[in-house]
Order: sequence, then C-alpha cells, then structure tokens
Amino acid sequence: MSQQEQKELLRFATRAIKGLPESDIFVGVYGDGPLTVTRAAFLMQLGYALLHDKRLIIPVPHGVTLPAKLEAVADAVVRYNPEDPASLQYGLEQALTNIGAKKH
Repeated sequence: MSQQEQKELLRFATRAIKGLPESDIFVGVYGDGPLTVTRAAFLMQLGYALLHDKRLIIPVPHGVTLPAKLEAVADAVVRYNPEDPASLQYGLEQALTNIGAKKH
C-alpha cells in the first residue's frame, strides 16, 4: 500500500468511526450485500466497537443470515421487516431496554 493509499485509508477510518469513541453502544444494521463504501464503514465501525468493548446492537433484516460469530458477540440482535420501519423501531426499543440502556 502506497503512502497516499495509507493516508486515504486513515482519513476514511477517521470519518467512519466519528462519534464512536464517545458512545457506549454501537448500533449497526447488518446486510449481506457486496462490499460498498457503506459496508466498509460498517465493518470498520464494528471492529472499533469490538476492540473498545462497546455494547453491540445489530439489526438484521428478515431473510439475511447473520454470521454465528457476530451473533455470539452481539449484546442484542434485532430481526426486523425492512418493509415495516415500525418493526425496527420496536425491536431497537426492546433491545435497549434488555441491555439496560433504556429505562421503562
């Protein structure tokens, strides 16, 4: 990797993890699509969250298979219907309550 590529990667990484150092919880929607900039940012954020012992909530659309290792380290997995945004909201509220991040 050239020095220019290293600088670009560092800039990308810095933007991707913005806000994570101050957060206690990482919420990232998992998808099984091809590698895109959005997916690369998710992977970088997930790695940062794991290395810094952040609590993980991983929403996963119905029909998408979550890797077993990721499911094992997640504090909560939220299955939802992408056609029904309310199912995601409800699932996230339940997950936050279950991990003790939201009071009743």
